[in-house]
Amino acid sequence: MARALIVHRAESFASRHGREESESRLKSAMAGIRPRRLRFESRWSEEPTGWSLQAEFHPAARTQRMLQASSLMLVALIAASAWALLSDQVERTLAFIVTLATVLWVLALPLVVAAFGAQREAEEARIRRALKRALTDEDESGADRSR
Repeated sequence: MARALIVHRAESFASRHGREESESRLKSAMAGIRPRRLRFESRWSEEPTGWSLQAEFHPAARTQRMLQASSLMLVALIAASAWALLSDQVERTLAFIVTLATVLWVLALPLVVAAFGAQREAEEARIRRALKRALTDEDESGADRSR
């Protein structure tokens, strides 16, 4: 799931409208969307079939920093736990608390990463739906969705 947080995705959306109308429809579709877990970039290209929007989904800069900081914290907690358990200078109560914190961090980290990954995928899906609606006039009534 951590890979889903830092992967770069690109997708192309063909437009059924002219460039000016497509740009205005894109602007209005993206007006209410403020992604927090990703950085969205788009550019127009002219193809033989008409205009196409090239959409790119990049990870947010703070996502990479969060993953690195979490990894460093995990290494520090494991080192502190090992030192606390093997050292004669540390009280057993403190050693137990540090080790417990390490175990809880190890158990919680995958859940936190999964939650961030799910948020990013949800933001990407929301942007994709808005782009499809704006550029192709598709009605998402849900009739063609699998259950």
